Amino acid sequence: MNYYSFEYPYLILLLIPIIWCLYRCREYLKQRYFVHLQFLPVKRSFMKIEWIVKILIFILLCIALASPIIIDKSNPLNRFGKDIVLVIDASGSMNASGFDVEDEFSQGERLSRFSLTKIVAKKFILSRESDNVGIVLYGDFAFIASPITYEKEIVVDMLSYLSEGMAGQNTAIGEGISMGVRAFKHSQAKNKV
Repeated sequence: MNYYSFEYPYLILLLIPIIWCLYRCREYLKQRYFVHLQFLPVKRSFMKIEWIVKILIFILLCIALASPIIIDKSNPLNRFGKDIVLVIDASGSMNASGFDVEDEFSQGERLSRFSLTKIVAKKFILSRESDNVGIVLYGDFAFIASPITYEKEIVVDMLSYLSEGMAGQNTAIGEGISMGVRAFKHSQAKNKV
C-alpha cells in the first residue's frame, strides 16, 4: 500500500503569506495612479489570470520545497540482510573466452569471461531477497560502479553498461579489494560480505 507524504511538511506554512495577500493585496490592484491622475484602468480579466498564475506558481513552489514522497508500506525500510559488494575484474584478460561451449549460460555460444561473470552476477543479485548489493570494478584502477543499495533492478541495469577493459587492461586486484572495503564505509549492516 502506497501513500503520499512530505519530507519537510512545515514548509507548507509558506502558503500563509498567499492567503494573507489574497485579502490585503486586492485593493492595490483596482486602479493604478500616476501623479494623482488615473493613468490607465486595470484590465480585470488579464489581472485575474496573472494573479491566479502567480499564486499557482507560489503554491507549487511551496509543495516542491516540502519534498513530496511516496511511502511504500509493502517494502519496509528496516531490512536486516547483509551488505554485499561484488568486486569484478574488468581488465583486458576478461575478454578471453575460457569456458566450455556447452556451458549452461552460453547456450552454445563462446562468451567472454566478463560476459559470463555478468550473467552469474545478475542471477546472484536477483536471488538476494533482503540483502543490499553493490559493485566494484577493477583493472588498472578500481571504482565503485554501483554503491550498496537495496534496489536490485538498478544494480542489474548497471551491470549491462559495464564492459571489459573499461577500468584499464591490467589487473590490480589489490586496488579492487581495497575499493570493495571502502564501499562499506557508510554501511550499518551487521554482516558485510
